[in-house]
Amino acid sequence: MRSTHTALGTALLAAGALALAGCGGDTISSEEESGASGVVTFSMTDAPVDEAHAVVIAMTEFELKPVDGPSFRIPVNEAGRQLDLLQLTNGQSATIIEDEDIPAGEYEWLRIHFDQAASYVQLEEDGGQYGFFMPSGAQTGYKVVGGLEVPVNEPVEYILDFDLRRSLLKHPGMSRGPFGEDRAFLLKPTVRMMNRRITGGVRGLVAEELLAMNNVEACGADGVDAVYAFEGFDVDPLGAGVVPLVSDLVEPTMDATAYAYVLRFLLPGEYTLGFTCVANLDDGVVENYPAEGLVFSETANVEIVAGEVKSCDLPRPEGADPC
Repeated sequence: MRSTHTALGTALLAAGALALAGCGGDTISSEEESGASGVVTFSMTDAPVDEAHAVVIAMTEFELKPVDGPSFRIPVNEAGRQLDLLQLTNGQSATIIEDEDIPAGEYEWLRIHFDQAASYVQLEEDGGQYGFFMPSGAQTGYKVVGGLEVPVNEPVEYILDFDLRRSLLKHPGMSRGPFGEDRAFLLKPTVRMMNRRITGGVRGLVAEELLAMNNVEACGADGVDAVYAFEGFDVDPLGAGVVPLVSDLVEPTMDATAYAYVLRFLLPGEYTLGFTCVANLDDGVVENYPAEGLVFSETANVEIVAGEVKSCDLPRPEGADPC
């Protein structure tokens, strides 16, 4: 269902235009009276974590701030009011605001508002639920870095990539949760926002001989397999100042005959993929990267193209061209 939102500044501009027309000014078209509009959809996806069965966030509204006007809010749909982010891995996404008519133009920021009391993490399938602290997020919402643009009379969809590995953390200073739970978690959202139309991706199989289950001595009994993406070709994943852009756990395929990863919603450009069997050592805190003991046994270059999902199996032959 499509609804319409008009910023106060747009309404005042239209009223001023009508007043000028009544005083003998130039003729004002109906589009100028009402203000040009566009249609926007917001969807959400997620990079997985290996320590939880469910991570449910309860969103209430999106607040958007036009460059030339006051902010306004749009309520999320039912899916967004109780969204389990772990159901959105492997390139899946959920639409949380669909075909919304809003003023066209540039926007300075987007802010996500949450219902903290209805948000929780569940560690095991039959285990209890734990709330999490949201620094300022429960009161003022979470401000997504970067602006966005809504074209005139043309639908656009923005993907919000919620990186749980870097967003859901064990609280460093609290031993009890916000509602008295015996564990304390902290939600510090790390979110990338992209125009879906101009993104691409990469997917591939990972050879079984690389996996933690076949390398217990090197990876440890608790080793976790993952593929990371870094911006640029030939990047050293452990180099100074290097941090991963996104990551995905390596998991069995649907028919359980192989092990695969998928990284979606990447902007066009050059990337380095890195495979590790000790992703469990990465605590998700950017300031702590790379964690002590973190190693990458395989790397590969891939060039992302808009509208395509490249294939890139690991390991790659030595000297191979980029995927």
